[in-house]
Amino acid sequence: MPGVRRHQRLPFLVPDEIRQQVSAAAAALAAGSKTASRLNPDGTVAVGLADVMTLFGALRDAAEWRRYRATTWCAECSWAPDNVCAGCAGDLDLADSYAALGRALGDDR
Repeated sequence: MPGVRRHQRLPFLVPDEIRQQVSAAAAALAAGSKTASRLNPDGTVAVGLADVMTLFGALRDAAEWRRYRATTWCAECSWAPDNVCAGCAGDLDLADSYAALGRALGDDR
């Protein structure tokens, strides 16, 4: 509609706690840790046992954040046919994907 200012989504910001966890894992790899999670030369990922709970927590945090973003007021949602804009629907889809990945990896929460 002319004259109506559309809602602009802010860029996704990584919470400080997740950023610190990623930095700690990178530091362990740089120090040559044999138990740290890593990307293998064949493209597979090895997650160290000590990092599994951190991974599960990060997936839960990411899903919760995406659901929160999708449920906060959004001007674009008010114009959408089902009251859910493409951006918010995408956030909900990502939240479901994060939760499904956690369950597939053994997270029972």
